[in-house]
Amino acid sequence: HRSQPLDVRQELLDDRVEAYARLIYTGDNFYSGLAPAPMPLPGTAASAARDLLLATRASPQIPTGFFIQDDVRSGAGAILNGAAPFRTLVLGPRLQMQRRDAWDFATGLKGRIGRDWAWNFDYVYGVLYRDEIQGGAPSKNALVQRIRSGAYNPWALDDAKGTGPTGVAFDNAKALQESAASGKTDVEFGNRGFDFNLNGTITTLPAGEVKMGLGADYYRVDSASIPEPIFFTGDLLGLNGSNPTISRSYGTGIFAALQAPIVGPGMNLPLIRSRKVRLEG
Repeated sequence: HRSQPLDVRQELLDDRVEAYARLIYTGDNFYSGLAPAPMPLPGTAASAARDLLLATRASPQIPTGFFIQDDVRSGAGAILNGAAPFRTLVLGPRLQMQRRDAWDFATGLKGRIGRDWAWNFDYVYGVLYRDEIQGGAPSKNALVQRIRSGAYNPWALDDAKGTGPTGVAFDNAKALQESAASGKTDVEFGNRGFDFNLNGTITTLPAGEVKMGLGADYYRVDSASIPEPIFFTGDLLGLNGSNPTISRSYGTGIFAALQAPIVGPGMNLPLIRSRKVRLEG
């Protein structure tokens, strides 16, 4: 965690106006290691599962007499194999890391008018940058290539090494490590806006002072989440990603409040010292 504040204030016009500026920077790094990523179940539905199924059918490491799911070569009584998911233990846990930097800036004026009127005008600007990095899983394209070549044997444990039934050598740990991939999502949030407030006494009645307040504000919020193509192309197996999203929203407001006394201390009414009515909108 990193944090650095900066605050500057200056009084103006015989101390009746104060100007200020404030800048705050914060930075954080977050790390988490989840369970080793489960691989997709070979099948014919999703793209990653289908590609793994087709690669597994073409693998030179298929044990004698084994056929894969709906392979046309499988006859009556054939043993079906390759339908069980496995985990990439040799790659370690799935890594999720976030690096965040945030900047918040505010500046404005506040002052007094007459006997008790107070006002303020404020402007704010903030931006947050965050890198979300996920790793600890193989690239689908790289793994498919190694399954087809026989460098990875899907019928052996992921740390196994040896020679398959067709004489092709395999080293699963090495193949997984060579297939290791990671992906990053760039996230950005920004907000900016201003607000103005004015309040004070507008008149005095026998029961007390009549006070009024006025205000307005405007804000704009931007957000964007841009993942690297490896996420939404399905090449990073076992990890979650989403398509790019960009949005912007606006907010505005105007409000007023009026407070008037009905009963005051000087009216000497029994059981009631003061009573006021307040309208807001």
